[in-house]
Amino acid sequence: MERYPIHLTRIVHENLSIVMSFAYSRSPLIELMQNNFVGEWKYLGKAIFEIGEEKANRAITELAILLRILDDEQKITDYDKQICNPWSCGHITFENGEVKDMSPREFSNKIIHAKTFTWVYAVDKPPQLICYARDNDNRNWKSAEVNLVNLAAFCGRVMS
Repeated sequence: MERYPIHLTRIVHENLSIVMSFAYSRSPLIELMQNNFVGEWKYLGKAIFEIGEEKANRAITELAILLRILDDEQKITDYDKQICNPWSCGHITFENGEVKDMSPREFSNKIIHAKTFTWVYAVDKPPQLICYARDNDNRNWKSAEVNLVNLAAFCGRVMS
């Protein structure tokens, strides 16, 4: 069999859409809640924030798995290394303090093997996704910070 039996790039596109829509809508939604609702709005908060985050978590996990399959099939990481143009999807911090760029394949591995990951929002900074290593991970990485803009660009590149 020559090709994976599902249309990978279409599903990559769908998952990327969910991730980016969630990540870049969070700050405006926080502002909307602060400016228009007084007191606790438990169920509205759940609808606006919690459900979206659950869907984004599932989408980023599926995206990582699909990119890993696509990389296995198309050898994208190997090609990037050959042309001396490694693509960075963020950076990995190791237990010894060393920081290194994270390839798309490493992004996939960090999401798949993470103990957990969390979305981080800060004023005047783009949203971030931080992955945390399992306690028993023998690769000595501590955390991985995903650059969502670079990840989106990479996905746009492979979808053409």
